[in-house]
Amino acid sequence: MKKIILTCVITLLCISGFAQSADEQIANCLNTADFFLLEEVYPNIENEIQTPMLKTFAESLLYTSFNQTDLAIAAIDSLILLYQEEIGLENVRNMLIPQSWLLLRKGEYQNGYNRLNSFIEALEPHVPDEFLADVKGTRKLFEALLDEEKPQLIRPDADCIIPFEIDTFKIKGNESDTLINTTLMFVPVIANGIEERFIFDTGCGGGIFLSQEYANRLGARIKMDSLLILGAGGRGYGQMGILDSLQVGNMTFKNVVTTIVPPNPQIDTLYQVNAVLGEEIMVFASEVQILPQEKKIVFPVNKTPLPSTGKNMLRVLGGDAFFLKTYYGDERLIMLFDTGDAYSGLNENFYANHKEFVEINGTKGSRTGGGFGGVIEKEFYTLPSLPFRIGNTPFEISHINVEFSAEEIQPRFDSGSLGMAFIHLFNKVTINFDNMFVEVE
Repeated sequence: MKKIILTCVITLLCISGFAQSADEQIANCLNTADFFLLEEVYPNIENEIQTPMLKTFAESLLYTSFNQTDLAIAAIDSLILLYQEEIGLENVRNMLIPQSWLLLRKGEYQNGYNRLNSFIEALEPHVPDEFLADVKGTRKLFEALLDEEKPQLIRPDADCIIPFEIDTFKIKGNESDTLINTTLMFVPVIANGIEERFIFDTGCGGGIFLSQEYANRLGARIKMDSLLILGAGGRGYGQMGILDSLQVGNMTFKNVVTTIVPPNPQIDTLYQVNAVLGEEIMVFASEVQILPQEKKIVFPVNKTPLPSTGKNMLRVLGGDAFFLKTYYGDERLIMLFDTGDAYSGLNENFYANHKEFVEINGTKGSRTGGGFGGVIEKEFYTLPSLPFRIGNTPFEISHINVEFSAEEIQPRFDSGSLGMAFIHLFNKVTINFDNMFVEVE
């Protein structure tokens, strides 16, 4: 993501060397990939922007980041159509790929394929093979889905209320772990007439995630082999399939894109993950309310209005993950929102900015972790507690880990993850995907 933004902004600054104040503010937001700040300042200065390309580029990224899919697709179309010579071929490609992912989520497989194919056919005789590698990989994904129907959520005009179970688990090798929040949420899902327990995971992109055994049992249709999958432990290959229908409470989700992973003894002996309900059904439903004390999840018909503190959740360009605007004192932190994280923690980015405090107040330790792609041995300092705030609501996470590395790290967009240790703190967690906010009570 940083590469895309940085390339474009350098171009913009070369064009508008004596930019007006509004242009400079926008360019700074884009150059630092600070889309929360961009969302805050843009409404106040949009009429003062002097560079039309800069305005269209900013709107493309705002709409994409804050889940306004149709507006994002149209804005990227305008950016490419009107300003492709100004932004350059590399940036056209860099915006075309995330636009195609927006079309994929909408189920517009033919539309996405046509756009990618036209780009490839026009450029293939004139550019190195590596320039089009990612575009061709994405085209292959669309090609596999051309004969499939769009995803569709069918629900009555009534709240969907489902129970969930909270299970505590131990990862092999971490049996002495003293953290109390090693938990995950499991919800009942019916597929192919079979009810299974699925992990409820806001950090799992796309439709659902199945082990090969579960995919066979639930009747997933294989559409593509050699699907590159990025996981917590690295990267590897699996399959893409379609599950014709699954039922969650009174809702039926049809034509669900499914990521299928093969057995991996290295991972499976640590902790077996068979079925994960990802964020796609949540986005289609527009809002999810998690009530940890009552052990239920609600997909409401009547949505919660945007709080006075505004939007605090975004989706990174071309990605599936959602991030929250969180505060540690007066310092703003961007945190991955991941209910599939059994803990909550801070990463090397936070450590680099608070090294002395962490080393003085923390206790050094390590843990075996990871996920799809491999096993990772993580080193960290455990702090007794840290205070945070979301919106106007303060909270405190106890026994929070701060990962560190002896090697020099590249600057990161985020500072850690808010997982189940975060969820457990509240009576109600509301996640609204239309207005892109999380509210806690």
